Amino acid sequence: MPNRYYGSAMVASIEHDPADLTFEEFASLNDVCFPHEPVSEASFANRSSPHMWTVRVNGLLVGYSSMSRSSKAPHIKRIGIHPDFRSRGFAKRLMKRMLSLAAEESVCEVRLLVEQDNDAAIGLYRSFNFEVTGESVQFSSVVRSSGSEAHRAVPIDEYDWPRDRLHLPESLQMLAKRHNPPHSLVLLFLEEETPIGYALFCPDYPGCSPFVLLRDSVAVEQVVGLLNDYALPGKRNVKITTADSKAIATFTQVGTHVNYRLFEMTKRLTSSDE
Repeated sequence: MPNRYYGSAMVASIEHDPADLTFEEFASLNDVCFPHEPVSEASFANRSSPHMWTVRVNGLLVGYSSMSRSSKAPHIKRIGIHPDFRSRGFAKRLMKRMLSLAAEESVCEVRLLVEQDNDAAIGLYRSFNFEVTGESVQFSSVVRSSGSEAHRAVPIDEYDWPRDRLHLPESLQMLAKRHNPPHSLVLLFLEEETPIGYALFCPDYPGCSPFVLLRDSVAVEQVVGLLNDYALPGKRNVKITTADSKAIATFTQVGTHVNYRLFEMTKRLTSSDE
């Protein structure tokens, strides 16, 4: 960063859902903050889905955060600050803005995922009274056609649930609200038309979170292969983030590459967060 942005003359501003944010400046910052998770123009164009806040210093974009829109438990997706502007309180200011909005919307709790070895981020979240409530693992797998006629993946709004023998799980009912094709797809994995799992798949990312198996002894590579019909060209190395014990055990058993292990952290909101 140029030296003219340093010193006591710095003027910082935070804006919610900025209309003047360009893809070029956002992608440039994101590549520095999250080099292994680049953003595309398509996902940037769909940024109206999550809430977003930006930090500018003397007009220069130096940080951002995003939080999903949810009436029950919004998920903090990202907090990224340019390395040259860290330890200046910007991450705390962004967190306060997100929690304040969640409290205004009468949300009961807020959740996030953080890498287990990211001590600085965990310390920040604990300072806002986030507590570890679970663990997840992110795997990396290449999507290849399953070649099975007995298996298929179907968008949740295209599946006819037999009312007399199968009910939609509550967790899947909540997830179904995030079905927003083509940007995010809630997919059911079927074997002989019976659900054996489900996932929220974002083709542009590309990745799945959550990823859930409904029974043991499922050929997980075959299930991942069912994403083939929905994967974009050149985006078949899929990141799969899951807290599901069946999925973790199955991926581990077949030696699927682990990107990192995560803590799920949750904060119960109080009147002091408004």
